[in-house]
Amino acid sequence: GFLTENLSGLTVGSKTLDPEFDGDIKNYEVDTEDATNTVSATAANPSATVEIYLNGTLKKSGTGSASESLTWTANTDTVTVKVKYISVTEIYTITVTHGD
Repeated sequence: GFLTENLSGLTVGSKTLDPEFDGDIKNYEVDTEDATNTVSATAANPSATVEIYLNGTLKKSGTGSASESLTWTANTDTVTVKVKYISVTEIYTITVTHGD
């Protein structure tokens, strides 16, 4: 319905999101061999608050969008992006697997 606050864009550096990004899809996986990658998230609603979390810790908050370089800490890290507007919160989760 119209009470959704979706992302219009979500990137982890130049890595491939699996599945391909779609605002209606909330769970992704990414493989990276980098020590750090910049996570960028853009809300469809420019007035929404966008928050980027790494393993549950808030790393960046912005209005309309947020971008932050995240340093991976484990073989598998969890990036959570929350889009908040008034009483609505949408949560996107990216499971980042760190290979060599």
